[in-house]
Amino acid sequence: MSKLYTDVKDYFAYRLKNKLIRNPEIASDMNNNHTQTDAQMYVGFLLKGFKLVIIIFNLSFFLGIFWLIFCESTQYLFDEYNDG
Repeated sequence: MSKLYTDVKDYFAYRLKNKLIRNPEIASDMNNNHTQTDAQMYVGFLLKGFKLVIIIFNLSFFLGIFWLIFCESTQYLFDEYNDG
């Protein structure tokens, strides 16, 4: 995920650099946001949120599998004990 975020930041830096080459007057423009830091923050938050969702999904999947194994083995042992 950090590689993807680094690529996004590099893209925004490349875009700003090209913008400054085409129009050097925006370098001294203090009224407009040309760095797009808000978009970079949104992308960063989306990536972190996506990472959190993936982690929660994986944890719940493996906990569910372990719970299923526990229940099946407990049921098997209970049946074996009562039948024998």
